[in-house]
Amino acid sequence: MPDIEKLVAALMASENQDRAMRMRIQGSGGYDNSGAASLLSGGGRATLDIPVTDRLTISPFFGGGGAKGKVPTPQGEFKINKFDPQFGVGLNYKFD
Repeated sequence: MPDIEKLVAALMASENQDRAMRMRIQGSGGYDNSGAASLLSGGGRATLDIPVTDRLTISPFFGGGGAKGKVPTPQGEFKINKFDPQFGVGLNYKFD
């Protein structure tokens, strides 16, 4: 009988782990110093996956991207100093 109790406990722990919230963080960036350009850019996103049922997951996210520097144009040097935030909610439903 103790083996069955251990099996049930292991299955319950596995199910709880499958339904645990998970945080995902992604990001990237770069620096361009070619010619007269000097541009630093980057962005990222953080998402929290919240399981509602075994098939439905809600994923609110926030993040953004931006750039800072200067770029040569035919009209002269163009300065860039911009950041754009992003936020929203994603839904994921698993079908059979």
